Order: sequence, then C-alpha cells, then structure tokens
Amino acid sequence: MNKHWYTSIILATVEMATASAQVISDFEDGNIDQWLVEADGVPSLDTVNGLPGNCLRITDQAVGVINQLVAPLAYTGDWSAATTSDSIAFDILNHRSNGSYLAFADGMIVLSGPGGTASTAAVFTPVQDTWLHEAYALDTSSWTIESGTWEGLLLDIQYVRIRTEFVSGGEYTLIDNVTLTFEPFIEPVQGTICSTWDTIGNLDGWSFQNVGSIQVSMTQGNPPGSVRMGDGSGALTYAVAAPRIPG
Repeated sequence: MNKHWYTSIILATVEMATASAQVISDFEDGNIDQWLVEADGVPSLDTVNGLPGNCLRITDQAVGVINQLVAPLAYTGDWSAATTSDSIAFDILNHRSNGSYLAFADGMIVLSGPGGTASTAAVFTPVQDTWLHEAYALDTSSWTIESGTWEGLLLDIQYVRIRTEFVSGGEYTLIDNVTLTFEPFIEPVQGTICSTWDTIGNLDGWSFQNVGSIQVSMTQGNPPGSVRMGDGSGALTYAVAAPRIPG
C-alpha cells in the first residue's frame, strides 16, 4: 500500500470522528447522578418506559414551583463553534396524574451564561402519555434573546435548562436521548463561584428535594436574596448544588 495514501485514510478518519463529535445521554448506563431538577421535582431512573430502554423520570412534588431539568457540565462551556445546522434535541413524554394542563408561552429550553439568556421561541404543547421529539436549531431565528446577545451567550453557556412541568397538579415527565450535535469546549472556572439568589424565580441551577414549599426571597438573606424552603413532611429536605459547583 502507498504510504502517503494510507496516511491520508487515517487523517480522514480522524477528521470525520472530530466532525461527528456530540454529547448524548440515553441513560442506558443507568447513571443519572449529574442530572438535577431545579425546584421541587425528583429525578429517578426509569428502566421500563424509555425510547427505548432506560430514561430519566422527573416526578413533580406539586408545591407550586415550575420544574426545569438542569443538564450536566458536559453540555456547558463554549458553544461558539456551533453552526446553524447544529441543534439541541430530546425526546419527552408527560403523564398527568391529576389537575389540569397549564397555559404557558415560555420556551422549552433556556440557555444562560455571563453573555446573556435565551429561550426557545417555539411554544411546546404536551400530549398526554405520548413521546414527542423536540429539536431546536442553534440559529437565532429559533430563539428569543432575553438578555445580552446570541454571540456573547454562546461564548460561555453555564446552564442548559429543559422545562419538565406542564400540569397544575400531579404529574411525571420522562426525558430521553438528550443530544447536542457538537461537543462544547469546557471553559475553566474563573474567580469565585457564588449563588446569590437575587432574582425572583431564578434558583440558579440548584435542586431542592422533599420540600413543602420553595421560593426566592428578596427580603431575607445576607444581603437580601435567598432561597426559602418549607419543610416537607415525612422525609429529609435536601439542597443539591448546581452542576457548575462540583468538579
């Protein structure tokens, strides 16, 4: 075999592997440790109802706070290399146990970082007990820029949140095959990490389990701005740190 031709095959294979790099979670390894639910939802592994096999289940404790799934650190970092043909996608199923569906026009995914915040522009409508595939192109036309700029935001994505609560009452939501079609560059942490909770409704990626009530308080804190948790009955209450804090 010609040596130069053989070398070209190796280089082409490496380039194809690099070009196809992506981040995907299908939960088939049974590991859900790095997936958190911001607010009062409880994450667990479902080994029966996935698409196919395993999936992640988020059970709502129904204490009045909208649950959002917080993606692990692998989904964060520098997204500036993404093109408009790249996307973030997932499969989702919602089961309503009781109550009624909420009317909302918020984006299904929220991206946030020092450069701003953006949410998906399309309105999501759940269909009871039906798997739906949601995919959002990383193109400004698919997103609502809530603060900052799209270019500035992509330089350092610190949080990826997926909404998982749709019912005023009891429910659970299944998530599977969460896919980012490229691999972000993980930025090293600069300076001090601090959650100040100084914005109403923003739990800053933290998960709170077994709570009777939860809210961001703008009157209590040191200085004011804190999370106030009401004790749940019959179980210990836990605050689980946001993904950017472990490491």
